[in-house]
Amino acid sequence: MKGRTILYSLGTLLLGAIVGMLFAPASGRRSRALVRDKMVKAGHKVSEFSTSKARHVSNVAKGYYHDAAHLVSRLARRTAEKAEEEERAA
Repeated sequence: MKGRTILYSLGTLLLGAIVGMLFAPASGRRSRALVRDKMVKAGHKVSEFSTSKARHVSNVAKGYYHDAAHLVSRLARRTAEKAEEEERAA
């Protein structure tokens, strides 16, 4: 809950700064271009971050899948061995 409040506060501050720069009478075209460039840069950073996190999560999931598949195959092998032993004993 505390982290969400901090994020909302930072977002509000950022939005206020952007609105202030957009409507500043002395800034004009240059300020709007700076804001646009910063927003594009921030968008690229967010995109890169989310892409790398998604790749990491995908790799971790693949690892879990392979671990589970290995355990299932070991279990199936043990079950088959026990069935063979019981068949031989009977």
